[in-house]
Amino acid sequence: MQFTPQQLSGGPKFSAVTRIGNWFEDLAMEEAKNTNFEKRSNNGNLSLRKLQNKVSACCAIVPHSYSADGLIRFGDSVILQHDSSGSVLASDIFEEVEVGQEKFFVTTISEKPVPKARNTFKIVRPPAHLINREDNTNDPVLHIGQAFLIACDDSLLVNPYSNILSPTLYLTSTKKNDRTSTKRTNRQMVYMSAEISADTVWTAIIPSQGKFNASARFLSVGQNLPISECFQITHRQTNMYLTCDPKSAISTEFGVEYECYADRSAASGKLSLIVSEFQGLSTSQTLSKPDAPSFSWHFVVTNDQNASVDNRDLPKPATKAVIIEELQSEILSKSVDGFWNLRGYFQQLESRMVGKGKFDIEDLKNALFKWGVTMKAKYLDAIIELVDKEKNGIVDYKSFLDVLRGDISRKREEILFDVFLSLDKLNDGLVSIERIKKLFRSDDHPLSKFSGYTDEQVLSHLLKCFEINGRPVKDIDFASFVDYYSDLSVAIKNEDDEYFESIVRNNWKSDE
Repeated sequence: MQFTPQQLSGGPKFSAVTRIGNWFEDLAMEEAKNTNFEKRSNNGNLSLRKLQNKVSACCAIVPHSYSADGLIRFGDSVILQHDSSGSVLASDIFEEVEVGQEKFFVTTISEKPVPKARNTFKIVRPPAHLINREDNTNDPVLHIGQAFLIACDDSLLVNPYSNILSPTLYLTSTKKNDRTSTKRTNRQMVYMSAEISADTVWTAIIPSQGKFNASARFLSVGQNLPISECFQITHRQTNMYLTCDPKSAISTEFGVEYECYADRSAASGKLSLIVSEFQGLSTSQTLSKPDAPSFSWHFVVTNDQNASVDNRDLPKPATKAVIIEELQSEILSKSVDGFWNLRGYFQQLESRMVGKGKFDIEDLKNALFKWGVTMKAKYLDAIIELVDKEKNGIVDYKSFLDVLRGDISRKREEILFDVFLSLDKLNDGLVSIERIKKLFRSDDHPLSKFSGYTDEQVLSHLLKCFEINGRPVKDIDFASFVDYYSDLSVAIKNEDDEYFESIVRNNWKSDE
């Protein structure tokens, strides 16, 4: 321990019970260390606690689908077992392939096919724009050659500090280049990602045995996929097969794991293929070289029907509707004028911009964080996608707020229309700001009743919401009127239409 000059010089001059030197700084430092340790322990940020949480989440027993007829269906939870090595496909969503890229490790693990969270995957139907042209979307059974997604188990998506699950992760592969390849063997990388794209689409086909199953392999496309057969899991975008390398083994906290990647190679047989085509006995579609055994997989389901029962009490899935609902709650939890304040904040930023309310996506997220939104960016991306229809990375904050609030009900819009007509003395669809100032009353306004605003502050807030690009307007139209009260409507439950109507009507005086 190092001593200060005060401690060194003061030590011998005082008794043992006297505090000497910078004793208060030492005490404060120890208290800060203890507080920091407790906080990190409670938040699971200690290395040992992180490891415990990781192992506990990954090894949790999860539901495993049962198939009475031996067929795989969309929505089934299955285990993918590699035939030649006997290992099973597994994900590690706690370890990123590249830090900050949201791409997580995929391996195979040498263990029995027990349904744990990290090695159980859900077969999911792709979005409409990613399915094959010939796929039947009304048939729940998975067919050979049909497009599907491989999603991680929901238990891995539980966040103890959120009321909703994290976005679902899907098995993904990207064509190898100088930046994306496996670390050990420099092959086409396979990883888990939350982004649904062409890189997340897979198909299952029967392995080629050369001339021995040429016709059967070709004719099997479109048939039901039975669990009794072995299949090649094909990455549709690159036409590469999912596989693993038992020679590239590492020891982890879960056991021995093998590097997983996508590759394509075949056994010998090129000469017989050429001869067969030359003799007119086959075509390129009905005959191919034999596929290597290392590309074969089995879909494993349970034999116990009780194992498929899902008794987990999980948070809501991270659908767009759920994310919007949670973000609404977070904004309104600040105060009844949460949406009004957020709109005012965007208006302040707009007054300094040239783009008339247009925000870069990253700037929009940063603005939300600075305003006080704590929801993670990966959730916000799902909502911003609804606004960024042109996919150019530029969004209008007003459209973003419209998506957050949702549409006002028809009944409430009729109430607002009736009130607006009473204000529109000239029947020209406009109400002057001078008339707004004259007829507006703040007695029953939520900002006056619940937030302690004075009459002048409530009126100033109202006029500020009507500004365009930071500048006052002379008149307001019905759309602006509805826009103002829509911020209030989202804070009042749908069944409280009478309460909403009483607030709106009491905000305005009569001409009489």
